[in-house]
Amino acid sequence: MATSLTTGRPWRVILAFSIPLLLGNVVQQLYQFADAIVVGRHLGVTSLAAVGATGSLLFLLLGFAWGLTSGFAIPIAQAFGARNDAAVRRSVATGVLLSAITSVILTVGAPLLAGPILSLLQTPPELMAEATIFTQISF
Repeated sequence: MATSLTTGRPWRVILAFSIPLLLGNVVQQLYQFADAIVVGRHLGVTSLAAVGATGSLLFLLLGFAWGLTSGFAIPIAQAFGARNDAAVRRSVATGVLLSAITSVILTVGAPLLAGPILSLLQTPPELMAEATIFTQISF
């Protein structure tokens, strides 16, 4: 049974919509927090600094993915609002396919481009070896 976000009390609808987003952000922050604890305690200060240096790059990739999937939601919402089930299924399938293709491209491309991007961000050279697995790539 589908839940409508266009009927009912606005504060309840907004709360129902925002709680999963909030929980996702909290889980992401907990992951980064746990990562910092493990790396800082077991690998040292330089390794922790390397993890921190890649934080903005990770945020860029996550922001791109969130924006991409938000864009896919527009035709799905329009088709859902028009009660066009075939268009909803087609839009969801297209979104899943494009997300999978983008995921493969980012999975392959991000590590290859991490070195040049971190160089552009003026990451200290002593952190580059641990901040990326492809340290030989640079501008």
